[in-house]
Amino acid sequence: MRNLILSIQAAWEYGRELEALGYDLCALPPDESLNRMVCTHADTCVFPWNGRLYGSGALVHVLSAPLLSRLVVIPDPPHGDYPDDVRLNALFFGDCLYAYLPALSDTVRRLAEESGLELVNVRQGYTRCSVLALPHANRAVTADRGIADAMEARGVQVLRISPDGILLNGIPYGFIGGASFVDGERIIFYGRLNGHPDGDAIRTFCAESGCEVIELHGALTDHGGAVVI
Repeated sequence: MRNLILSIQAAWEYGRELEALGYDLCALPPDESLNRMVCTHADTCVFPWNGRLYGSGALVHVLSAPLLSRLVVIPDPPHGDYPDDVRLNALFFGDCLYAYLPALSDTVRRLAEESGLELVNVRQGYTRCSVLALPHANRAVTADRGIADAMEARGVQVLRISPDGILLNGIPYGFIGGASFVDGERIIFYGRLNGHPDGDAIRTFCAESGCEVIELHGALTDHGGAVVI
């Protein structure tokens, strides 16, 4: 079994399907210090790095014992509204860390600098949420033009998609990275791609990247991705 950290809403909605796929679920309850739109989202609350999990002290009461041993409580966790809620919403891809740098956690910045990564500033604070990243194939999917430009300038092949067709807490403003998660060469979507304007293109792009595409039931929905351990 693989550990999967995800929002409590995603665990409720897709729990049986995900357990059948071999995941042991760790559901994130609402973090009362964060705004309600992202307060349970893994891509906002947890930054995975070299087998460690960086986040707030609230995670001490959430993570199971095996995961708790990996937790590093940081002094500058995400909190409140934008941009303070995106301190951990950074995307590690290749030799780069993409993020809205003015809001990036100092802890994460230090980790990136110590690893010799290029820090790439983008205007979209919800960076990790905005990108379906396929680093094994040097490919990515996003609706954000600024992130797409930055990644393409560094040799990443990007599929640019419509910003429509993904729900977020009932409103049509979700992101493709938050509506999916990647486990090796397997991509799991929270919902069906059929309702997205570029659903067929996304499915084809992922398959051409050598990935197995798994679509869970219902409308494509941004649940803040997931962290696989």
